[in-house]
Amino acid sequence: MIKMKHVRITSRVQYEVLVLAGYVNKKDLGLCDSEKKQILISMKDGKREAERTFIHEVFHAIEFEYDLHIPHALIRILEIPIWKILKLNGWIWDI
Repeated sequence: MIKMKHVRITSRVQYEVLVLAGYVNKKDLGLCDSEKKQILISMKDGKREAERTFIHEVFHAIEFEYDLHIPHALIRILEIPIWKILKLNGWIWDI
């Protein structure tokens, strides 16, 4: 199963989002490829984890496109509260 969607990161840049049935590679649940402008998300651990992984990988896309450095530990800390805010407001992107 592969579903494709897109997410706009800047007014001029969008990333293709590929949702996969299995792991992205070995046991990775996600990957952001700034050169290909792709985000890969695994559904292997369920919808909730895939949604959180999507948010995590969007942070990486933001890093690349805005030339920022966000510590990986901070991305891990922020992915869950942002997921909760999006869920509470009915804004979560449907994977």
